Amino acid sequence: AVFDLRVVPGRKMADVSMSWRIPRAPVEYMTTVQPAIYERFVNVLGYIAERRVMQDLTRRGVPYADVAYRHRSSASGSGDEMFSLTVSLPETYAQTAVGSIARTFAALDAKGAEMGEYRVARNQYLDRLEDLAGKSFKDNSEYVDRCISAFMTNASLASAKEKLALHNSRQLSDSTQLRLFHDMATALIDKSRNMILTCVTGRTELEKDKLANTLYAAWSDSYNNPSPLEALYSEPKMQWPGYGPKVKIKEVKADPM
Repeated sequence: AVFDLRVVPGRKMADVSMSWRIPRAPVEYMTTVQPAIYERFVNVLGYIAERRVMQDLTRRGVPYADVAYRHRSSASGSGDEMFSLTVSLPETYAQTAVGSIARTFAALDAKGAEMGEYRVARNQYLDRLEDLAGKSFKDNSEYVDRCISAFMTNASLASAKEKLALHNSRQLSDSTQLRLFHDMATALIDKSRNMILTCVTGRTELEKDKLANTLYAAWSDSYNNPSPLEALYSEPKMQWPGYGPKVKIKEVKADPM
């Protein structure tokens, strides 16, 4: 991993970010179903990573302002694909955030996701796609951006509604989906090859060596002993957002006056 430490004197909040890049998808694949399936899995990875980092920080009593995952896809431009997860929190906890991020991605690299959390994250993604597909009004800029992307990168012109129909038509078992997700996560995550850890903080006593030691120690420990999280999602009394079967309303009747 590469370490980028930026000290801003007087700053009270720290932004700790893990980012990495991979080569963009080949042009010949951009108009196939592959980008839509890939988009689903990388979004699921983001939902799971965000939740795991938040859980780890909460368990350690660390306050945080935001945990945000971002993905710049092949359809967004001509460069490599970019991924990042950023934690914003009081600057005294910057080093703790490094450990939380490292533990999260090391465990995902080693073991992938548990079935329960995969289902939660998948349903979150499909719910968001359904919301986009159901928008009655779309700004012209949305169509312009899609056309530019198609011209510049050969990206698909498929709408959110068409992507949702594709996902709903795929009759893959949850166990097969989880296996494919793990294969993708393992291929993406590699601390020794393409990861950059960036820390923007006001703490002048922080050093790159300290951040490196924290990251490698936390990564090694979590990779070799990934924490079991399935109990958090399999407890029937716990109602996680997006977990469980979907229910659709077939009709709506007005209340009698």
